[in-house]
Amino acid sequence: MLHKKYTIAMVNYLNAKPFLFGFKNVEGVSEIFDISLLNPAECAHAFQQNKADIALVPVGSLLSLQNYKRITSYGIAADDEVRTVCLFSNQPPDQWKEVFLDDHSMTSVILAKLIIRDVLQISPSFVTKKVENHNLQDGQAILMIGDKVFQYEQNFEVKLDLAAWWKNWTGLPFVFAVWIAKTEISDEIIQKLNPVFEYGLAHIDEIISQSPENPELLSLYYKKYIRYFLDKDYEKGLETYLAKAATI
Repeated sequence: MLHKKYTIAMVNYLNAKPFLFGFKNVEGVSEIFDISLLNPAECAHAFQQNKADIALVPVGSLLSLQNYKRITSYGIAADDEVRTVCLFSNQPPDQWKEVFLDDHSMTSVILAKLIIRDVLQISPSFVTKKVENHNLQDGQAILMIGDKVFQYEQNFEVKLDLAAWWKNWTGLPFVFAVWIAKTEISDEIIQKLNPVFEYGLAHIDEIISQSPENPELLSLYYKKYIRYFLDKDYEKGLETYLAKAATI
């Protein structure tokens, strides 16, 4: 018998809307789970501070989190371009001297640093900050993630989609976020999540119709760029990323 509500921390980005749609529409779920909508870094922090029992966390946070277990085969990933995790500049990478890093996700920051160091083979300085409405000067680039990319991407002459660069570098898809739970959370509770996720993913067209965003853009985003089911290739991509991330 269920006696308490479990707190779930998840992002309020477009890429997580299918999960949220399931939580809002599957009967009985609101009696079991309370949802907190945060940015990726805040999701990991909430879990670490015991303010969330279950969380959708950026995979970069797995390097430091404790008392967790991976749950479900769902997450947020891309098999090539992702559209919403990009390095932007008005100059080619060999002219970059300084890179501003979006403060919303450790995963994308580490990925950007890996691409910059090991693929582009340049050595700019890094500054973490809020990146909206930032006017770049000569020799500067900026890492931007999330929905705001759609708003600002036209402001720059150079765009490097980091998931596409990862795929070209490693031959593997990239996993951005996974679901985790405190180790003491029972299987009875965890098993209630898959039907929630399955419901949301089965209603992508309804999610698109309810969004103020451009429906053609969203249809491409959900059906072409974002992947939600993590099979063995995605798990290999995640393992490869975590091994490389440990060198940053």
